[in-house]
Amino acid sequence: MLFTNRYGLPDPLVRAVTWQDSSHNPDSDISCTTLIGSPLHLWLLKRYGDVVVEDVSDRLWALYGTIAHSILERFGGEGEHVEKTAIAEVKGWRVSAQVDYMKEGGCLTDYKFTSVWSVAEGVKDEWAAQVNVGLWLMRHGLDAKLREIGASVQSLAVCCMFRDWVPRMAEEFPSKVMVIPVKMWSDEKAKAFIEERASLHQSAQKEDAIPPICSDHERWMRDFAIMKHGQKNAVKAKIKTREEAEAIMADMGVAGLSIREAVPKRCMEYCVFSKNGVCPWWDSFAKQARSEPVMPPMPEETTANDPDQIRKDGAEV
Repeated sequence: MLFTNRYGLPDPLVRAVTWQDSSHNPDSDISCTTLIGSPLHLWLLKRYGDVVVEDVSDRLWALYGTIAHSILERFGGEGEHVEKTAIAEVKGWRVSAQVDYMKEGGCLTDYKFTSVWSVAEGVKDEWAAQVNVGLWLMRHGLDAKLREIGASVQSLAVCCMFRDWVPRMAEEFPSKVMVIPVKMWSDEKAKAFIEERASLHQSAQKEDAIPPICSDHERWMRDFAIMKHGQKNAVKAKIKTREEAEAIMADMGVAGLSIREAVPKRCMEYCVFSKNGVCPWWDSFAKQARSEPVMPPMPEETTANDPDQIRKDGAEV
């Protein structure tokens, strides 16, 4: 990743963000977080990761989380283990997870430096997956001591430290921090999940074809609506998933209904690959997803044949 510093932040901040971006576990083929994430994102990272540009200011929340982890790492007590790396062999890949905190015979806890609203509906699916994958990797990993510790774990949790808590939220969120239990998966469920995700990523990296577009969930699409032809207002709005919208529309049994797409907030506002115009599924000129992917040029290559750039140039004439 290449970084700009539009706001003139101090050099130590710039160096810290750059270090955080380049630091990784060299002994693994894929991390737990990447495994759970979109195969397209990993494909884009491998193809464009060294040439896309992002501003340092866009990475500060992630840096604050790293700072919190670094401090907590110093205060593990007897019978407690902090910031341990578990690695296991899965379908020919070495899969790693960084385990934040675990107490022998007790709870494995993942720290989250996050927004209050991220827990408004309970633990995120990806958070539950992270701690369960981490536990499975411990129990079946290459380190004998971690296997022993993992076998003793009795429960899972996420400890959410809210970066945006203010007193007016106290009625709904009484504290600035919340420990939320996570249901522990069976060994069979965790193994099946990890192997399925590994297969998806391996297929995406081996094929010459472009990987499928990220899922609605991965693109942060949460506000679908049912529309009736000829009407401006939605028949029903604020539907969380496409599947739910399809089911509601089928139950209505009314002709002329259609689903209004939710806004892909991640693509629109947060994805560095979309913002750099290198995602094959995102039309950077129209600000919407394509029906078919287009392989964009490398950023340092000429943009003469870039369809988005051609349209943009034509619009500016």
